[in-house]
Order: sequence, then C-alpha cells, then structure tokens
Amino acid sequence: MAMSQEDLGWFCDNSEGNYTTNSPYKPNLNHLLSTFTTHQIDYGFYNLSYGHDHKAYAIGLCRGDVMPDSCRSCLNNSITLLTGNCPTQTNAIVWYEDCIFRYSDRSLFGTLDLSPTRFVVLPVTSNVSDIRYTQLATDMLQQLTPKAASGDSRLKYATGRVAVPNFPVLSGAVQCTPDLTSDDCSTCLLASIAQVRDAYDTVPRVRIMKPSCNIRFDINRLFQDPPASSPPPRNKARKLVLILVPIIVVVLAALLLIIIIILRARNSNKKNEIANVASLQFDFDTIRIATNGFSDANQLGLGGFGAVYKVISSSNDNLKTQFN
Repeated sequence: MAMSQEDLGWFCDNSEGNYTTNSPYKPNLNHLLSTFTTHQIDYGFYNLSYGHDHKAYAIGLCRGDVMPDSCRSCLNNSITLLTGNCPTQTNAIVWYEDCIFRYSDRSLFGTLDLSPTRFVVLPVTSNVSDIRYTQLATDMLQQLTPKAASGDSRLKYATGRVAVPNFPVLSGAVQCTPDLTSDDCSTCLLASIAQVRDAYDTVPRVRIMKPSCNIRFDINRLFQDPPASSPPPRNKARKLVLILVPIIVVVLAALLLIIIIILRARNSNKKNEIANVASLQFDFDTIRIATNGFSDANQLGLGGFGAVYKVISSSNDNLKTQFN
C-alpha cells in the first residue's frame, strides 16, 4: 500500500562542508544519483557508491511493505528533491512516507547515525487528542523493537496494531537500515521511542525519523498486510517424510521376514540331508550279516575302491555297499 509521495522533510548538512562545481566529488555524485535506481533490488534497501578519489556514497531505504516499483519511484523523487534543494552540500537526507534517501562523501554503511531527527505530526479530521495514544503507542513500539532488530541484512522492520474497547485501533511500525547490527538497531529505535512522550503527548499520528531508523504510529492504516503465502517447502518435505518413513519401515520389515523364512527353510533342508546320510551308516557287524559274511554270491562286482556287495536290509530293500 503506497502512501502519499509528499516529503516529510529534508536536511542539507552545511556542517559537513560543500563542494564546488570543479570538485571531483560532483561528477561522482552525479553518476551515483543518475544510476541509483537502475539496480534491480527487490527488498527495499540500496547501498551504493561510486568513484575512487572523493567517492560518493548513498543509501536508500523503503518502508518494509512497499513494493519495488513504488520504492524506486519514491527514491527517484528523493533524488530530484535533494539535488534541487541541496545543490552544493556533500551530505543530505530526505524522508518520505515510503522511503528515506541520503548521500554523503563518507561511507554510510553499518554506521549508526541518530541525527538529524525529523519530528512529524500528521493532521487529523477531528480533535482526537488523548493521552492514551502516547501510552499505547510507546508500549506497542517497544514490543516491536526486538522483532525489527532481529531481522537480517535485507530487512529490519516490524509492524503491529493495538486495540482497546471504545478507542480507535492504533497501528505502529518500526524500521532500521538493515546494515545495522541488532544492538545498534535497538539503540536507534529505543532512542526514538523515548522522544515520543517528550515531543507529542496526546496526538494519534506521529512520525519520528532518523538517518538510521524511524518509528511511526497512526490511527489510520499504516501498512499493508502481506499476502497469504503457501507453507514453506520444508513443511511439505516434513509431511512427505512422515508419509514415506512408515512405508519404508514396513517394506524393510517384510523383506527381513522373507529372508528369515528362506534361511530357516535352507537350514531345515540341510538338517534333513544330514539325517538321511546318517541313516545310511551301519556298523561292520551289521554289514557282515547283511552280505552273508561277504559271500561271493552277494558280490556284484569290483569298483575303484574295492568289491561291491548286495545287502539285504531289515525292510527287504536291496542296497549296494562297497568295501576295500
């Protein structure tokens, strides 16, 4: 949801010095500003520089819910405003509802800057001043601070709403430039929140803007709820694992059972073969009686290991045996 493209204020820093038309800083800055939004950045934070000697640095930060096209539009408006209103200053900053833009002749990345500070009270349609706005806003913004500070290097931004009976819903948002550390982000936001009560004790639409962070609360809608998104892939993967693991376990158990049955069957066959071989072993006296004293009448012939005799078992089965 894009807000109005009217600026909330700008600051040309004369204390940091000016540059002249012939200064090498000027072409570096001009090139940086003219190409700033040509970079395709979809997360709302631009940190760019250009040049070697007298290098120019710039940072652009869009509100966390602003879409990329609206972000670039806001930054382009910022560049136009600053080049027109701060034509010779080496350092300048402008704040909009949708973005913050600043440039300098020193590196800005990772630097906590608490000044200058811009205090803004937006108009309301009726007299709705109430001391409860300040208390509700302070509590809400303090709760949002650690959420924003724990963000990553692309986004440090948190929003919320608070509602009490018979009172307008109050929206709040806090944001840091994501190049800050978590501690620096918290320091910047808490310093801004501490200024709410001192500056505005009863008003419902406030912005406190610093170079490194900003806070805002409003009885009007401040931000657009993010669209509902599909569950992250890891949840889908987890569901798939929960389905596949039991199936795999059952299949492995079945295979193991089949292997056990096969091995047992093989062992049983081996035992039977051993028993059969054992049943064909006789002592010498039994063989002598069965061959009628190794009678020539029972000799069937000669083998490679000796004579072969016919024997008669107790079950009258004809058997053959060989003796050396």
